[in-house]
Amino acid sequence: FNKFGNGKTLRHTIEHFEVVHPDDIKRVGELSVIASVQPDHMWAPIFSEHPFHKILGEERCKYVYPFKSLAANGAILAFGSDHPIAEIDPMRGIYRAVTRLSEDKQPTGGWCPDEKLTVGEALKAYTIGSAYQMWNEKITGTLERGKFADIAVLDRNLFNINPEEILDTKSVMTMLGGKIIYKSI
Repeated sequence: FNKFGNGKTLRHTIEHFEVVHPDDIKRVGELSVIASVQPDHMWAPIFSEHPFHKILGEERCKYVYPFKSLAANGAILAFGSDHPIAEIDPMRGIYRAVTRLSEDKQPTGGWCPDEKLTVGEALKAYTIGSAYQMWNEKITGTLERGKFADIAVLDRNLFNINPEEILDTKSVMTMLGGKIIYKSI
């Protein structure tokens, strides 16, 4: 890998990593490529009308958003919203990564259901993965001594709820660098 003038190794990222040829899934991890993805792009009011069906065809649609396969093959997932193109609400992206359902709750079982992530895996992609992508893993992305206290306190525990409730989850407090910047109660 190339190095910056400051000695840092480059971290290659593919942005909007949405459609992946099956032969490339393993290569992404082998090459240490960061897969930067916006899970809420799976959204459509009616699943059958998602533009990928028309653009890609059904055979290639089997390889969209291969989150689980990428992670299993060593790729680092970095999730984001792509705001203002998609809603800024990370709960939408977490919901899509976990359920792989569109607004009409289709398809049954989720789009490419073998690629569903757990809540923990989705949160890791939004926190640790994104911090790593931005060269910030030593100062943020996890809650540890010596790191910024960037925290969102939610109104429910995402690990103890039905995935359908993820969409209704709200932040009740947000801290940035240890300072409260939002509080609803």
